[in-house]
Amino acid sequence: MTTFIIAEAGINHNANYDIALKLIDNAKLCGANAIKFQTAIPEEVMIKSAKQSPYQSKNFKSSSQLEMAKKLHFDHEIFIDLNKYCNRRNIEFISSPFDTLSMDYLLKKIKPKKMKIPSGEILNVPLLRKLKGYKGDVIISTGMSTINDINFCMNVLQDIGINKKRISILHCHTDYPTKSSDANILAIKHIEKIFKTRVGYSDHTLGINASIIAVALGATIIEKHFTIDKSLPGPDQSSSLNISEFRTMVEAIRDVESLIGSGIKKPTKSELLNEAQVKKSIVAAKDINKGERLTIKNITTKRPMGGVSSKEWDSIIDSKSKYNYKKDDFIKK
Repeated sequence: MTTFIIAEAGINHNANYDIALKLIDNAKLCGANAIKFQTAIPEEVMIKSAKQSPYQSKNFKSSSQLEMAKKLHFDHEIFIDLNKYCNRRNIEFISSPFDTLSMDYLLKKIKPKKMKIPSGEILNVPLLRKLKGYKGDVIISTGMSTINDINFCMNVLQDIGINKKRISILHCHTDYPTKSSDANILAIKHIEKIFKTRVGYSDHTLGINASIIAVALGATIIEKHFTIDKSLPGPDQSSSLNISEFRTMVEAIRDVESLIGSGIKKPTKSELLNEAQVKKSIVAAKDINKGERLTIKNITTKRPMGGVSSKEWDSIIDSKSKYNYKKDDFIKK
């Protein structure tokens, strides 16, 4: 299966429309399948006194989460234009809603093929229930989540009619950047075993290795933060991939997909071209007279395959020769 790669623009546009267009253009050029934004009404997401998280305050100083969000989020109407631009560029538009009004807006005005539930919203019952009647796919990020949290979210979605076959669960670690020792990429297999859904990885580590490993472990979706310039202000810019890095990641993932293959063990066409020259036949180890008993002293196995296969050894050994043989002649049955 081809990995669905999401370039996570998030709020790396800094509420600048031209930067958002550049993010879309470059995500497409890098080979991403989709670009994802974040849709929110800041006052609906957080109270005035909500403090910045440690990674937010480290990378974008602000008096509060609310003030930071108000500076970095687009008004809803902008997403209609961004969606249209994505359609023209032939890259899928996705956005994560962080409040019920934003969810309503995306469902009614954008009608996306996929809806992404951010890690912080998987226990948000009113937001999840807004998906009742939604016919697209649902992608859940699971940063900071226990298995019980994921199970709760799954139950809410299935109770409102979202078929399990339309749900993908992304392993995620909510720290920016995620330390290698915290990545725990094998959790992908744990999630897959328990929930029996499509799985993926929302990668907040530095570099591209974690995403590549995740694909090798069975991730069908990779989401990775993406920026046109790491030096831009914003909480996620410095831990995002730049254009060159993102392109390298996409190329590496596509290579890994080829390396993984179907998982079915069988010879390939290119291997079979070598088979006759590499596999062995039973041959005379020295001259043999007709009627002479074939033993370990007068027969052996050598390349190429062309006579009796070496796997027939037990049916040949200790039988009487039906023919005269010169050394290296193929033994006949």
